[in-house]
Amino acid sequence: MGGALLDVISRGWHVRPLPDICWCGEHFTSAKGSGRYLERRLVFVYRAGYRARGSVRLRVAQLAAAVKASVSNPELVIVVTEDSHWLRSTEPMDMVWTKSTLTGDVRSALSTHAARGHRVFVDFVDGTDIPEIADTVYGYICASRTELNYRAHRGNRAWYVPHAVDTRIPHCDFDRESLQFGYFGRPWMVEHLENLSEIRSIPAEESFGDRDFVHTMETVAQWSHHYSVRSFFGVGNFKPPTKVFVAARLGALFVGSRQDEEVQLLMGNDYPYLSKNSSLEEVRKTLEFARDTFLAEPWNRARKTMQVVRRESCDAFIAERLLGSLKS
Repeated sequence: MGGALLDVISRGWHVRPLPDICWCGEHFTSAKGSGRYLERRLVFVYRAGYRARGSVRLRVAQLAAAVKASVSNPELVIVVTEDSHWLRSTEPMDMVWTKSTLTGDVRSALSTHAARGHRVFVDFVDGTDIPEIADTVYGYICASRTELNYRAHRGNRAWYVPHAVDTRIPHCDFDRESLQFGYFGRPWMVEHLENLSEIRSIPAEESFGDRDFVHTMETVAQWSHHYSVRSFFGVGNFKPPTKVFVAARLGALFVGSRQDEEVQLLMGNDYPYLSKNSSLEEVRKTLEFARDTFLAEPWNRARKTMQVVRRESCDAFIAERLLGSLKS
């Protein structure tokens, strides 16, 4: 309620640079002297009243904060609602219109901004495509490899900018002493959960308060394996591998299915804990294999893959990818 009121009053969100932009330990962490700068003002646009939503918190505020921490002119990064006065400016800008703003009637607004000389990028995150806007936008920011492939097939200008992990989630080492399977998310977005008693399930809320979220993470952080088997979600529907990224931040391994194209593209053919399809029978085999090989060679091989995934989901890497798209 308070956030919605702030959106109405300020028509934007004051976002500070992310203090710990690199949490994986493998990136250059200081913007000072890095030579990275913005050539235009960068405007993230979200819908008023939606700031508590996960997609806005992570793909707008956190991404903007990561970019601010990565450039020498962070004052050029602003986060605004659709009715902000900034969107009436004639100064050429780069605009990133994000999931909450992308509805069936958005084409007219995007056309107006493009006609004013702004470069309009759109970011569906895990939403559903609106083909009618393709001839209006400058390009697409893709949170998933499957969306990137979808765009390439249609001849759209597009860049892969991975989805971030909520900074409230602790980043942990991969050292584990006990085997525990778990699923953190919305129950209807995963297969077979009701038939797998060994998997502990904690439902995710649309918007968590900080205290409840931190308390929940105390339990989730204990799991050695994060489970998420998904079925095909349809052409033009995009699902980033967020469960894999969360597992990597928490120092856990991931259990999923090769039938999930996004997961297959991210994890590769050698990752041992992906079932060959999403059937209950094959999933059971994979869980049993994970149990039998805990702390053995396949587990170590999987851990190396998850360490690579951790780097890809680091805020420093994600900001670099977005900055690269703006230079294109």
